[in-house]
Amino acid sequence: HYRLGSLDQALATEYLNKWLTQRQLAPDDAQELVDVYRDRSQEPHVKYLTRNPMQLAILLHLMHTRGYSLPGLRTLMYQDYIRLFFDREATKSITVRNNRPLLETLHDFLGWSLQSRAESNPQGGRIRQDELRELIRQYLIAQELPTEDVDEIFSASTQRILMLVERVEGAYEFE
Repeated sequence: HYRLGSLDQALATEYLNKWLTQRQLAPDDAQELVDVYRDRSQEPHVKYLTRNPMQLAILLHLMHTRGYSLPGLRTLMYQDYIRLFFDREATKSITVRNNRPLLETLHDFLGWSLQSRAESNPQGGRIRQDELRELIRQYLIAQELPTEDVDEIFSASTQRILMLVERVEGAYEFE
């Protein structure tokens, strides 16, 4: 059921059913979630989040807690998604827990930086490891924060947060 490294629709639906079973939702709650998923999963920005199990789990949790009030605008839904993602990661990592505000703003900054680079250069959405460390260091300086934590912040950004991925060895980009 995997295609190009992502879940296909049948496997995503199977995952949804297992997610519902594991959570033992009341029948009405389960049906509402299925309806929301069916209605919203064809929207391009929602469909994109059904591509891998971690993203799908977060999306299903959002759909369960927000129902039909799940934001229709991509930016608003993305903000909810990121908030929940950081909530989840903060329970698993003391670095994320202790540096969450910094990691959230750094994530925004890195997204803006890589998007700006990509607009001027087709390969600009990718950054070498040494450049990324330097960009993080410069960000810490601009925020008047200590720079001795660059390695810890780099690790949290690339290993724990997993929004920056290493598709090409030694270079990072957003998922």
